[in-house]
Amino acid sequence: MDKVFFEQGVIMAYTRITLLLSLLVLLASCASDPAWEMRQYRLKRHYDQAIQWYEQNYRAEDDDQLGDEALQDLCKAYFEVRNYQKFMDCAQRYFKLVQGGVAVQGDYFNEETVEISKQEKLASVMAWRALMRIDMGRYERALEDAKQATQWLEQARKFNGNQQSKDHQEWAFVEADVLQAAGLAHAFVELEDEARGYIQRLAHLRTPEGGSELHRKQTMARLRILVALKDYQAARVLVESYDRTHPLGFLLMAASFVNPVQGVMQAADMLGREDRLQHQPARYLPERFILAKVLYETGATERALALYTQLLESPYRGSFPGLMVAALHDRGTIAMGAGRLDDALKDLQQAAGWIEARRASIRDATAHTGYAHDYDRVYHDLILLLLKKQRTADAFEVAERARMRLLVADLAYNKYLIEGAGTGAALIKQLEQAEERLIIRRFDEDPEAFKTIEAEPGRLRAEIAQQYPHLAPMVGAVGKDLLHRLQQRIGPQGRGVVYYHYGDTLLAFVVAQQGEPRVHSLDGNNLGDAVAQWRRLIQRPSDEEGWKIGARSLYDRLWKSLKIDPSVRQVTLVGDGPLRLLPWAALLDEQDLPLMQRHTLYVLPSVSALAWQQRLTGKIWSRYLLAVEGSGIVSVQGRQSEAERRIMALAYESAAHQAGETGNKEVRVLTGTRASEAALKRHGPSSERLHLDAIWQLEEEQPWRSSVILNPGFGEDGKLHLQELLSQAWPVRLVLLPGIIAEGDAESRGRGVLALQSAWLYAGADYLLHGMWRLDGEDVDRFMSRYHRVTRLQSPARALQMVQLSMQRDGLTHPHYWATFQLVGNPPPFRVRTMDIRSRPIKDGKP
Repeated sequence: MDKVFFEQGVIMAYTRITLLLSLLVLLASCASDPAWEMRQYRLKRHYDQAIQWYEQNYRAEDDDQLGDEALQDLCKAYFEVRNYQKFMDCAQRYFKLVQGGVAVQGDYFNEETVEISKQEKLASVMAWRALMRIDMGRYERALEDAKQATQWLEQARKFNGNQQSKDHQEWAFVEADVLQAAGLAHAFVELEDEARGYIQRLAHLRTPEGGSELHRKQTMARLRILVALKDYQAARVLVESYDRTHPLGFLLMAASFVNPVQGVMQAADMLGREDRLQHQPARYLPERFILAKVLYETGATERALALYTQLLESPYRGSFPGLMVAALHDRGTIAMGAGRLDDALKDLQQAAGWIEARRASIRDATAHTGYAHDYDRVYHDLILLLLKKQRTADAFEVAERARMRLLVADLAYNKYLIEGAGTGAALIKQLEQAEERLIIRRFDEDPEAFKTIEAEPGRLRAEIAQQYPHLAPMVGAVGKDLLHRLQQRIGPQGRGVVYYHYGDTLLAFVVAQQGEPRVHSLDGNNLGDAVAQWRRLIQRPSDEEGWKIGARSLYDRLWKSLKIDPSVRQVTLVGDGPLRLLPWAALLDEQDLPLMQRHTLYVLPSVSALAWQQRLTGKIWSRYLLAVEGSGIVSVQGRQSEAERRIMALAYESAAHQAGETGNKEVRVLTGTRASEAALKRHGPSSERLHLDAIWQLEEEQPWRSSVILNPGFGEDGKLHLQELLSQAWPVRLVLLPGIIAEGDAESRGRGVLALQSAWLYAGADYLLHGMWRLDGEDVDRFMSRYHRVTRLQSPARALQMVQLSMQRDGLTHPHYWATFQLVGNPPPFRVRTMDIRSRPIKDGKP
């Protein structure tokens, strides 16, 4: 009997050992499988660890080996921690992998009988990309992605005969992702009916097993869409309805895909609700914000204020700078309403600081909350509060910070800016890394570490401003001495007029050489419409009277109340918004005299542009003039085109007038095949003047991509983009660009003009004369011929004024012919530079 028991014991032990070994083998194989590793991190929501594990073991070229499931989990990790650049790259690689048919799939996750189609795999990641684009403010692109994800979802539904909703446990979660992205995208492009349709579809999602996780997810998605629609009352009803059946559950609504039927997830859920809040409290800050925002907008101010304060005191707040802006702004607004102006001022100043913590204009929690805060409104309210407290100089500085945000955001992560920064490039790269760390979500990070991360971008900007003052405005470090610097430049006989525009608010700061600015509140209502309509009238030379009505109206609106004495010789203008597109010279006073007849006008893109003037000091130019024929014109060999003859005649006439004044009359004219981008880049910086005879169409959406067409060759593609000016010094005394076309509708903020003017001044040009609408070649020649002649004795701005007056005397009274030209640059005094930047003479031949 003992022997039998002994043999049975041996068999049982052997069986157990065999099972244990099998389990170890299985676990070992699982542990070595990237899909298994990545999915464990995803299910536990340890996204940082997932990214770290992947980046230590794999590279982009290993995608085939990694497989589509693991790569999707990687994309999800980048999505959750809000690493925008890496997510976009991961998503593109994932689409390529799945559509290419390469799918190394483990057997650990898919126990259902329903085959998962390519379209279903693609739909989830496309929905996440749509949400990322919403954070970036690219709502139209987000809508395109959401529509594609919806289309793939419908194709996947048909793939298995509509069985997903019955048999596929993950289907409802995939569908929730897609419907949420589509609903938010439609809401942000103001397609309300369509957005509400997605709310209804989300409400009817079900899984075969049911599950509170899906309920939380779909409720959260519906809530975000309602917030995006600004239907806060309906959002509050939804919150209260959910909270009645799920106490405290609102704060635990999962923003991530989680499958509740999987064992690992069930184990994770055993942490319990309160434990989840304590374990990763940073994860739920967006949900806290939504609750506070809904309460604030529905009149529950005290409850909202308490939640906002809790949010602002969180040690993890640095991961959500966009939420900090909104919370501080709302809390400051509450304080203003209660008459606590000092508290309001403190909150608004901190809100502006959080806006400037990152240069890119990303609302980092918009997809998480459905709310996109109006950053411009923060500056607006702060300026008005400072003026109310009679702190005019401080309001002037904040207005400049608001103006520069547009430029700084457009140039964030611009490689040409880094290439041209010289030894400052290392600091800009460090700043980029610090800004990325600021919003990358590290939910398990030590709270003390967040303080260092939060302070780092500001420290680096201050260091850049100290060591490289000319770079400071480009990275958002607006100087404190801007008012004093402008006062130094305008002199006793000058005035500065600096405008600030937001909504119906239009302010004009009138700056004299001494004292604080005078502030005038003007009529900003429908300003964009008025400017656009007047520009259209000016561009019709056949209309002799229509333009005058608009000219008088805008003079009364923008200038009359400023009471600038006619004895003031020169005025430096800094426009804002649609005023960047305004032809100031043609405004008509009470006596029907144009503004340019009363004052010599200088234009600056910003007060911060003063940091770029006189930066490249001490220069002797190799030639007087470089004239370049643009638009990629290639004339027949041995013949001259009409444009070529015209520009050559103009160039040599200009040189003849200059001879004897400087002793330097060399002129280089590049036409036909010689008018290449490479030649312009080589010879342009060593010329005293640069005349580019080409059409340059400015773009509003991507202003730094605006380009002029030249000829390719010698490593260049023939398109000179504005952003390329940032990487090369152009210490030219005067740049002449008569062919600029700056179009803008009523909604235009003049981003193209801002980029054009800033690019040339930053690159080192002293003055830029540019047009704003298309003129016939004959009209351009008439104007430029006179201008070249007059500038031999006069400053560039005074020469512009004299040419405009002479054209009026000659009967060309309509501003179509002369008001298109703006002179951009510093007012006198002007010091001639005396440094040779090219020690070797430039020879003919290859550029």
